Amino acid sequence: MKQEQKDQRLMTKESLMDAVGSAKEEMLSEVEKLRNDTTVKSRGSWRKWALPLTACALLLIGSLTTYAVLNSGGMLETGKDKPTDQTNSTYKFSVSEDIRIPMKEIHGDVVKLTEEMEERFHQQDGLSSTYAGWQRREFATEEEALTFIGYNKMNLPHLSGSPKQIYVEALGNPVYSLEVKRIADESGISMDEAAYAVDIEAEEMQKVKLVSLRLYAEYQTESTLNYTSTAILNTEYADENTGISGIAWNGVEFTSHMQIENGREFYVMNAEGFAGEWLGQQVFWQENNVLYLLHLRYKEQDKKQADEVMLEWMNAF
Repeated sequence: MKQEQKDQRLMTKESLMDAVGSAKEEMLSEVEKLRNDTTVKSRGSWRKWALPLTACALLLIGSLTTYAVLNSGGMLETGKDKPTDQTNSTYKFSVSEDIRIPMKEIHGDVVKLTEEMEERFHQQDGLSSTYAGWQRREFATEEEALTFIGYNKMNLPHLSGSPKQIYVEALGNPVYSLEVKRIADESGISMDEAAYAVDIEAEEMQKVKLVSLRLYAEYQTESTLNYTSTAILNTEYADENTGISGIAWNGVEFTSHMQIENGREFYVMNAEGFAGEWLGQQVFWQENNVLYLLHLRYKEQDKKQADEVMLEWMNAF
């Protein structure tokens, strides 16, 4: 009887191992199928990719087998400015959720810039070419700039090159108070239904609220390659979750693809058709409610160097 029980346990163990092997093969097959089903339309049309794969995990008999985690920070779309206009190319990197940050999570001295913005709004005469709600500060290191912002989930990839310039740009918009007056009730309208009017002349600015923060690190090499690493933060006072968008004129063409590095799905956009045979490349990523962008500009002979910088930036997260 004991020998029969032992044989039965061995059979059960072998059956379970077979089941685990089959489950692995089936899961990997599904992952490959999702990859193959990803749609990339022809050049010049809109390109979209499937939603990111989440972490794949298999839990059997108390043991955990984890597959490669692929995180995607958003979606990139490229196209034309108008269906009938084939000269202007557009792009937009967007996210599927609201990533605006409450001001209470920003603890740096950047919040004090609103005082200077308010003073500018009070003094402006309508002739200034600089928006009163815009401020810029320069820093010696990325660490100093990150401390100035004070959002502990923000990261700026530290690259091997030395930045030529590091700075933070802050955008703030004023909040106005409006004097509301009740229209004289001469037609017998009840108080609950009475109409009201806003006295525009009584409009006064109360406070300036920070809308967005951008941290830039600009690099310049001895070759034709120049590149900028950017981190963008939108606060709760931003009107909407706009993402990153842009347009290029005069026949510049955008092509794009997804590239997997460091367990993440990055969107890479190439631009060609600029005057002087310049090439452009942008890489997009979103993590911890921060939008990240790497913008490279170079000529064909320095493409290899540009690709190396791009890989270094991707693997810095």
